[in-house]
Amino acid sequence: LHHGVPCVVTRAVGCAPDLVEPGLTGEIAETGSAESLSKALVRGFSLLGRDEIRDACRQRVSGYTVDRAAGGIAGAYPFVVN
Repeated sequence: LHHGVPCVVTRAVGCAPDLVEPGLTGEIAETGSAESLSKALVRGFSLLGRDEIRDACRQRVSGYTVDRAAGGIAGAYPFVVN
């Protein structure tokens, strides 16, 4: 997404609801379904090369950085180990 490329993920991917808007920033396939994945890939390929899609992908992840991810992990750590 940072490179402006839409993603194809399954519903099992935890970030899917936050980052993937079907038809705009990618596509979501049903977990465990090759047919659903195949269809999602076809839909995802149709999004490639469009400026508005590229911009939407970059906008969707603009607040996600390595520093923020590390901070989130560090903040969660005390709750996991106790």
